[in-house]
Amino acid sequence: NDNIEYLAESLPDGRRFNARSILKLTPKKEHHNTTFTCQAQNQAERTYRSAKLTLEVKYAPKVTVSVVGGSTRLMEGVDVRLQCTADANPPNVTYRWYINDKLVDTDATTELHLVNVTRAQHDSIVKCEVQNAVGKSEESETLDISYGPRFRKKPESIPADQGSTVTLTCDVDGNPQPDIAWLHEATDRVVGASANLSLVVNQETSGRYYCKASVMGFPEIGAEATVYMKGPPSIISHRTQFGIPGDNVRVECTAYAVPPAIKVLWSFQGEDITTNTNPDYSVLEDPLSEGIKSTLIIRESRQDHFGVYNCTVVNSYGSDVLEITVKPQKNFPLLLILTGVLGGIVVIIAITMFIILCQRKVKKPPGFAPNDQTDVEKQCKESDRSSNISDIKLELRTGSSVSNVHCELDYGGSGGGGGGSETGSESVVTRIGVPLAGPVPLDHRYSNNRFSSGEYPDPVFPPKNEEDLEVEMVLNDIRSYRQLFIDPKLIAESLLLSLDKNFMESKENTHFEKDLEKLYFEERNNFFRDRSMENKEPVQGDTGKYN
Repeated sequence: NDNIEYLAESLPDGRRFNARSILKLTPKKEHHNTTFTCQAQNQAERTYRSAKLTLEVKYAPKVTVSVVGGSTRLMEGVDVRLQCTADANPPNVTYRWYINDKLVDTDATTELHLVNVTRAQHDSIVKCEVQNAVGKSEESETLDISYGPRFRKKPESIPADQGSTVTLTCDVDGNPQPDIAWLHEATDRVVGASANLSLVVNQETSGRYYCKASVMGFPEIGAEATVYMKGPPSIISHRTQFGIPGDNVRVECTAYAVPPAIKVLWSFQGEDITTNTNPDYSVLEDPLSEGIKSTLIIRESRQDHFGVYNCTVVNSYGSDVLEITVKPQKNFPLLLILTGVLGGIVVIIAITMFIILCQRKVKKPPGFAPNDQTDVEKQCKESDRSSNISDIKLELRTGSSVSNVHCELDYGGSGGGGGGSETGSESVVTRIGVPLAGPVPLDHRYSNNRFSSGEYPDPVFPPKNEEDLEVEMVLNDIRSYRQLFIDPKLIAESLLLSLDKNFMESKENTHFEKDLEKLYFEERNNFFRDRSMENKEPVQGDTGKYN
């Protein structure tokens, strides 16, 4: 082996020798802590003799840099951690971090933390440098940041002559490379898929183009540009315009013109309008992206100012003329307009209040059927028509059931000054909706307590079903009326008809025991016996169970 050298020296006695074997090598990192063995033997002794040596190699750091998490592509806006590992001997090392060869001012050693990375850091080179007593070494990582499309330069509109070739450019930055599509507005179809779109200008290819760019996982962006075919102007204003006599009238003439218009001329009744010599007129011109807008102002217009005006627009490719008829428009007085507006507001408020009031209905408790309320209201109205008193006031109140519906009647006396009759007037209220007519004189014995339980104690009934509650209410009403001194000619007939009608309806609609029916007619007969009404004929439909 060329790397091994053997040397033998004889000793002075001439019979012994000193032998040396030299191994030559360049130490490397992989030689560190390697054990080398030297073996020797001669003819006198066949047994090998050996010696061992462990080699310690000092070397500069061996560095590796990686992104924590292992992701090779980073999303814009995330936090990134880069890890630097070093193998060195001696192991005492120092770390330095660089981004694009610029030292990062940080105390970071084995890990660098980047917060909210942006597209500006895409393709940045992050380097980690490690140094020990032997030397230094470094390793780097290139950031691959994914971000959405953004225009470096938006496409620009181009005026061109017919037959010429033009190129529209859509310069978009994105990672990964954005997908680009060109759409022609007139035909609504895709006409290109690269950053540059070239076309020959004619009537079909001129117009507006839309460039859209997209990157997977990000919003799409777009921009537009127009290819203008040069030619004479084209006026697009309305042929009929209006103005108010006495006011300043504005007559507009808007023209599409590529290249831009050189001048705009106005004339009226065959005479050119010159603003320098005619104080009745002035002209304002506003350049547009695709032409010009000229406005003729007629100061304090008179009737002779209305008529046909000519607008002429001229550019380097030709001209266009439009006749604009200016007509007088009636001026509505401001007061009339304000009155109409206020009137509309009042109507809206009134409708709103009406809807609110209609919705404020009294809630019906459970068990109160609509038909029951209608029957009671109808009964009250029929009594009102039958009454000979002209100033009856009827109020329908709703309670917890049909029997709690009130018909309240206020009888105005015949005397003057709003006073009552000789006996006074009272408001008679019944729970069953019994309409009464005429004044009701009261016995002074019951003026403080209309329902005296001392003189008319309530009979004791056996437990009743819920179906008999309505009948019980009717009986209570009869007892209450027995405590009144009622003029039979004015009220008895109406009371009799109403009581019997309610009882017969309750009898048809409910099922109650026979003893309750018997009790009803006993109480009825007692009532009319107390009022000397025993000879009254029964109501039609009654079975004649009473006299």
